[in-house]
Amino acid sequence: MTDSPLPIVRLRPKAEARAIRHGFPWVYADELVTDRRTSKIAPGAFAVLEDAERRPLGLVTVNVQSKIIARMMDRDPGAAIDRGWLCARIARAAALRDRLYDAPFYRLVHAEADGLPGVVIDRFGDAAVIQPNAAWAEAMIGDLAAALAEVTGVTRIVKNGTGRSRGLEGLAEETAVLSGGLEAPVPVPMNGATYMADLLGGQKTGLFYDQRPNHAFAQRLAKGARVLDVFAHVGGFSLAALAGGADAALAVDSSAPALALAEEGARAAGVAGRFATRQGDAFAVMEALAAEGRSFDLVVCDPPAFAPSKPALEAGLRAYERVARLAAPLVAPGGYQGFVPVARGGPDAVLATPGPRDRARRAARAASAHGLCRTRPPDAAATGGIGLPQGIVLPARRMKALLDACVLYPTVLREILTGVAGQGLYTPLWSDRILEEWARATRKLGPGAEEIARGEIAALRATFPGAAVAERAGLAARLHLPDTNDIHVLAAAIAGGADAIVTFNAADFPRQTLAEEGIARLDPDRFLFELWQKAPDQVATAVERVRARAEALSGEPQPLRALLKRAKLPRLGKALAAAG
Repeated sequence: MTDSPLPIVRLRPKAEARAIRHGFPWVYADELVTDRRTSKIAPGAFAVLEDAERRPLGLVTVNVQSKIIARMMDRDPGAAIDRGWLCARIARAAALRDRLYDAPFYRLVHAEADGLPGVVIDRFGDAAVIQPNAAWAEAMIGDLAAALAEVTGVTRIVKNGTGRSRGLEGLAEETAVLSGGLEAPVPVPMNGATYMADLLGGQKTGLFYDQRPNHAFAQRLAKGARVLDVFAHVGGFSLAALAGGADAALAVDSSAPALALAEEGARAAGVAGRFATRQGDAFAVMEALAAEGRSFDLVVCDPPAFAPSKPALEAGLRAYERVARLAAPLVAPGGYQGFVPVARGGPDAVLATPGPRDRARRAARAASAHGLCRTRPPDAAATGGIGLPQGIVLPARRMKALLDACVLYPTVLREILTGVAGQGLYTPLWSDRILEEWARATRKLGPGAEEIARGEIAALRATFPGAAVAERAGLAARLHLPDTNDIHVLAAAIAGGADAIVTFNAADFPRQTLAEEGIARLDPDRFLFELWQKAPDQVATAVERVRARAEALSGEPQPLRALLKRAKLPRLGKALAAAG
């Protein structure tokens, strides 16, 4: 039994004491005995934690209002949590950062990773922002600020008491200047760029230091590139890309003040001539850019936390999937897409959460990407702590599209679709059953038509040997469509990892049903038009070959626009006619 003037809290018999002994810093509410004495402990007060056998585990801070009812402060149950103790923890964190950075602009304290549970401190030269996201830190904010000034010499300190974490601790939102004065945004040098951080009115602490390594990674892909930075805040990815030699960058954000700071940062770095902004809803702006025919060599989406909690996870993943789908058509051939989603447990949760993992993978697939490259911020990872944010950067891949029998049956349309695939603009997919439906549909054309069709099928198989999708046992049984005869098409798309089904049958393939499987439905005209927007010369070449062949076979002139109108490709025909 522990001899201490502090109250004692005890783990329940079934709680896992071993994890805490091995470094896990939290005790959840259902793991602690919550009797009347425990319930009377003031939020943020300290207590000695014991296991079920009354062996001391360390000194904790207790908040019975939080699901994390106790946080480990010190493994020594006799430790005194005072200003001297705070100075020692901050000094250790500062020493680690000084080994990593040559200028005092970084995340100085990363909560549990630096032994200060629930506390984030970002340093901006002679200024710093403290986020006291745990009750004990709120109670000791004066000592925290004093210790910070003593160790680092900062003269301007802001308390940022906003965010969801404080609500979970039962703390009110409050932002205040604790020392010094802040009359203007603070210039921050990072990755060769200059960012303007609003320490009082900006998001979080004013800048997202945890994205620094992702900015640097994207910067390596940006030389000579056209860059689109979606959810740009103060220009994190776009300004880094310009510093890395990008030809041009467009930053998109809903916040006009944030974009104004991005523009100020571009001017400070001397890259304003290559930098542009567009204010508005990111989803709407991406749709507008696609309609304008815009494309970029590097597209980075750094959305907010659409899934901050478990109940919001499914809806959040749908939002991330939509971001990825809208961004993918904006990536130029050979380009790259960066996707940095944030969900419960940090950005990596989107790809690691057990329940909706299939949807998360579909979101990544919708981003036309594979080969995840993950980076962990060194200013957080220096201590090997837990729960550190990770970013995800996704290099682009070729789109996969399953061609329904109804688009393979018409000769001109089929030859254009497969000709564009032969140009390398997408990967075509089909199944044996789809090809059989095409062959049977030609019987109505008269004797010999089916034989001709089977010869064309054999030629297609030889040209695209990897296009045929093998049937996956049991898959069709779980699927539902208005016409059960079409289920095999959806099953083939899923089995082949298709991003879209190209079909005329809109009513038979409801968008919402397909979206639940991470698959889009595209009519051939839209599909080919969007490919033309990204690679006009290659699509035009494929179409001209088909037109010339039709003219040779018929012995009559085949005007391009009329030919494409008969093939139900009016939008593509209009675009090619206008361009040519």
